[in-house]
Amino acid sequence: MNFKKALEYGQKGEQTLSSVLIQHGFSLIPTCNLPSSPGKGPRLQNGEAGIVLPDFMAFSKSGVLCVEAKHKHGFTWYRNKNRYGVCGSWQTGIDLSSYEQYKKFSIDTNSQVILCFLHDGEAAKDSEKSPAGIYWNYIFDLENVEDHKSDLWGRHGMVYWNIEDLYTEESL
Repeated sequence: MNFKKALEYGQKGEQTLSSVLIQHGFSLIPTCNLPSSPGKGPRLQNGEAGIVLPDFMAFSKSGVLCVEAKHKHGFTWYRNKNRYGVCGSWQTGIDLSSYEQYKKFSIDTNSQVILCFLHDGEAAKDSEKSPAGIYWNYIFDLENVEDHKSDLWGRHGMVYWNIEDLYTEESL
């Protein structure tokens, strides 16, 4: 998938997630729509190189969340033993560099950041159709349940989590 198509696919996921968050009682500022450099997302200007901003600031009576949306065709079927010692599990992941940026944003701004994965439920390579829906967790809770990291995928490597370590849309 070329950059333009990947961007359009990601933006479609952001639109879907924003509708879901509003249905769950959140009011949003879509930081994903702020101006940015070509090929890069909006950045928090802090005197350094700038930290990648999560896609939304989500406000509710419970407080403020910073939400990063990741739109995926499907989960990955991980054939090796996962952190629970089970061979074969549905996993999702993100670029390791982006993950580190979201953790840094959370620390530097003292903000709660959540990663939301919108999965379309397509078949993963050599596997059945994968689960579909919205799955999420807090960035620092995800740090405690990382299944594995890999340098084989993504521009900067990837970090992966098991579906069992993610909440579903109903718990937003």
